[in-house]
Amino acid sequence: MTVRALMQAGLRLLAVGVGCAVIAGCANSYTVDDYANLAQNLQDRGHLRTETDPPDAPVTLRRLERTFRDVVFHYEFHFKDGRMINERIDKPLKRWKGHIRYKFIGDAVAAKDRRDVAELTAEIARLTGLTFEEVDGRHDLLISIASPAGRNDVSRTLRNSNLPTYRKRYDTWRKTPNWVCGATLSTEWDVPGRLIFAHVFMGSEVTGLLRKACLHEEIVQALGLTNDSEAARPSIFNDDQEFALMTEHDGMLLQALYDPRLRPGMSAEEAMPAVREVLSGVLAERGVRQFAGVASGPGRPNPG
Repeated sequence: MTVRALMQAGLRLLAVGVGCAVIAGCANSYTVDDYANLAQNLQDRGHLRTETDPPDAPVTLRRLERTFRDVVFHYEFHFKDGRMINERIDKPLKRWKGHIRYKFIGDAVAAKDRRDVAELTAEIARLTGLTFEEVDGRHDLLISIASPAGRNDVSRTLRNSNLPTYRKRYDTWRKTPNWVCGATLSTEWDVPGRLIFAHVFMGSEVTGLLRKACLHEEIVQALGLTNDSEAARPSIFNDDQEFALMTEHDGMLLQALYDPRLRPGMSAEEAMPAVREVLSGVLAERGVRQFAGVASGPGRPNPG
């Protein structure tokens, strides 16, 4: 969830970057009330919806194909000279293999965060064949939720864990007003596109539904759906923040990404001929019929 998401929500918090620009390590300066106001602003506009399969946003093969290409084969931003650059860049297909161990750190991790992530990863496991385990030791996915003071400890942990790039990007987030939450990830050197580590992060000031939305968006993006798309609906991969939680549409994208007919390192040109077949199969499996590019029922019932 980036700068654009906040600005499109209509939240204007002036003069917030001034102190952070001169104080080393200064954290994102918005308060609990600021983020609560942001969430309320979004909900007042009909956004942060929690339906997973809304009747007013039918899933179509055409939309799935376009969204898949947009979110799988691009990044929504990149880093340059210690700054986050909102500029789309191309990338190969990236995904994990097998078992993912995740670990929470930070002085603001709550029991509800653990429950929310456990529920989300259980659904992702069902869709992808990946397995997940919360651990205290060696891990592949790090989830940090910390207060402004606690973020110093997170940064120190990243530095001591020999993750200098992750520390630099985390510290960039700390000094970037409007950047609500984020994720960084990396791949194996000898297996292009094979993800091996990721860090999902946010501050303690983010609470309630917005906090859960951050966990959903960033964890799912850390699995290889790395970009946002204006065509994505109903989806968390759209900067309009209309939907807060992973939808049926997003689940189909994940299911397709981890289909064995695709492989890590594929370019869009290599993968897309097979993607239509994969997505058609996903739609058929879920009982969605296609007529002239328009989906019609019945789909699966919403979870929960």
